[in-house]
Amino acid sequence: MRNLLAANFLRLGKSALFWGALAFCLGAGALMALQLYQMNQYEDFPLDGAFFTYPIFVCIIIAVFIPLFFGRDYSDHTIRNKVAAGHPRAAIYAANLLTDTAVSLLLCAAYMAVVAAIGIPGGAGFHGPGTGRTDGIGLAGGNGGVQRTVYPCLNGLHQ
Repeated sequence: MRNLLAANFLRLGKSALFWGALAFCLGAGALMALQLYQMNQYEDFPLDGAFFTYPIFVCIIIAVFIPLFFGRDYSDHTIRNKVAAGHPRAAIYAANLLTDTAVSLLLCAAYMAVVAAIGIPGGAGFHGPGTGRTDGIGLAGGNGGVQRTVYPCLNGLHQ
């Protein structure tokens, strides 16, 4: 399985599709943070709205990325070569799942890093749950578990 993962990550590093998806996430994060910065000049908008919208972008990108990246194994018949080399199908599918999970997490982290890197110096702050400022803002909701976990870390960055 280690060889399968190494092959997937090597192919991933050479994939223009992956680099395009990463560039799209970085660009979308920068665009969201810059729009929030412009809105912040007139009224105090929290960074939460831009920070927790990454699931929209990542879900759409991953829905396009998975069939195009892993479908090539089937169209080029390399999956048959992997099975003929002695790898069980379960190991092939598990390696593909782990590769896709790593890509998803990397795209999420890239988006969130760009939003934080542009938004925090731009003067936008994080307003955690219980402040009454997160009603209807963000996809995680006002009392989401993700926000309860992430806000203590982010408030340390802003102060």
